[in-house]
Amino acid sequence: MMRPFVRTMSAAWRGPLFAVAAFAVLALTAACGDDETRSDSPSTTGAGEPDDSGEPTDTGDGDEPTPADPLYLVFGVSFTPEGAFSYGFPTADISAAGAVDLEQAATAPGFSSFQVPGEPDGTFLIGQSESPVIDKYTISETGEIELDGQVSLAGLGLQSGVGSTAGIVWVSPSQAYIFDEVELLAVEFNPTTMELVSNFSIAGLGHEGAGVTPSFGQARVDGDRIVLMSRYFEGGVPVTETRLAFIDPSDNAVSYAQQTECANHLWLLETDEALYFGPHPNQSSLFAAGLVDNAPCMKRLLRGADEYDPNFSLDLDSTIGAPAGAAVQGPGNIGYVLAYDAAVGGAITVDNAGSQATNTPAWNYVTVDLGTGTSKGPLQGVPTGTGVGLGFEVEIDGVTVPFISAATSRAASTLFDVSDPDNVSATLNAPGIVLTVFRVR
Repeated sequence: MMRPFVRTMSAAWRGPLFAVAAFAVLALTAACGDDETRSDSPSTTGAGEPDDSGEPTDTGDGDEPTPADPLYLVFGVSFTPEGAFSYGFPTADISAAGAVDLEQAATAPGFSSFQVPGEPDGTFLIGQSESPVIDKYTISETGEIELDGQVSLAGLGLQSGVGSTAGIVWVSPSQAYIFDEVELLAVEFNPTTMELVSNFSIAGLGHEGAGVTPSFGQARVDGDRIVLMSRYFEGGVPVTETRLAFIDPSDNAVSYAQQTECANHLWLLETDEALYFGPHPNQSSLFAAGLVDNAPCMKRLLRGADEYDPNFSLDLDSTIGAPAGAAVQGPGNIGYVLAYDAAVGGAITVDNAGSQATNTPAWNYVTVDLGTGTSKGPLQGVPTGTGVGLGFEVEIDGVTVPFISAATSRAASTLFDVSDPDNVSATLNAPGIVLTVFRVR
């Protein structure tokens, strides 16, 4: 039985939380999957102020306050015979000793989306999947979750508060966006007051071809702009083209870029120098079976550039020596790309290409240097799973740590710290499919 989202949580749950996107879940549960975020920053208890025990904090030499325990939100999707629900569980322990108790978790119907501000302040947003509403929640110092505002998108013709795979993009305390691929609409709202600010067309992400429809991928804040990606389908078949929209939050001016070398871009990885765009995991098996013309390939956008890098196009199958699935963020210039093992999953044919091959537990991660476009060999320590990659970064003790969420079924996931490709360690085990972890305080 699903619990309402507003619920009281004990102070014992204060600590780390995790979260990421509905595409991965849909790919694991439906015929043709689609769709993945990031954070930082701690809060402190002032010198001499009481902590949760009621005692004044020990400030050592009296100059530096003792930081409060960090708080994280584990965001996932769990399944019952009646359907699926999204959950957010606050915890101070995302190590192997930690645990997620769904009886004590906050939940929302279906495949809802969660997001936190870039500077965590104990608040988070939920884009409701079954109604055109975005809710704002606040976690108090005593661990209580309270509804703190709501904005409706019904008047704009939107069908949900999720928007698209891009989810909610939180630019500043007073500025956030969602993007709708059906209406080709960008909606700006104020996440502090939870009021609509403006909406404007992103029609340049539409397609001129008859019967060609857009499907948005991920979006990121890149410097002083938002970068939103879109892929295209004709009769359910990926078109060899993707586009980017560049949105300037200062005036909502929009410009676009286009490339026609690669198809079906969905996931996005970041380095200090560039954003890297790669294909939906179905692309490789469709190509292996001869159902599409394009091998799964990656393009990139150099930081601040307004066009795809014309000097970079990476054939992922050739790079890793196998059909390539999704990719997730690693440390520095590293990306972890899933590789299909035919010895485990069998040959890819026209009969199993697409979602069936993607959902076969026969995929293993390969370490790839994105800067040089070269394989560094298998990533040891993460179990064989599906071609759907789930990865995210969490700031812990001032260090950004990349994690992989691995699930061989819908029942449970294990998180793996992959900050060192040569020393992977298992951490939290949680029910359902863990999509991402956010730091909320």
